Amino acid sequence: MIDHGQHQRRGHRIARWASAGSYRGLVTEAGGAEGYPPVLTTVQVAELLDLTPQTVQQMAKDGRLPAHRLPGARKYLFFTDDVLRFVRQHPVRPAKAAPPRRRRS
Repeated sequence: MIDHGQHQRRGHRIARWASAGSYRGLVTEAGGAEGYPPVLTTVQVAELLDLTPQTVQQMAKDGRLPAHRLPGARKYLFFTDDVLRFVRQHPVRPAKAAPPRRRRS
């Protein structure tokens, strides 16, 4: 598990996320996630996608990210292949160039 560092603020623990250079695995050009098991936890998906665990949980809760739960369990589980398929289904497309603005004289 990554050491995120902890800070205190008004009695609450605030996590400081690790930098991108400390990720265990990488999404390769071949489409695999080297260094990750076939079933991922919320923290592992957050690490893989460079999101916070809270964002991953919310995306799973509202159905944007494919997730599974064992009966009676509170935590989400994610299949690595499902997460990578989700990422491939949402490519970034270049925006159409906006027409140039006319200057007011």
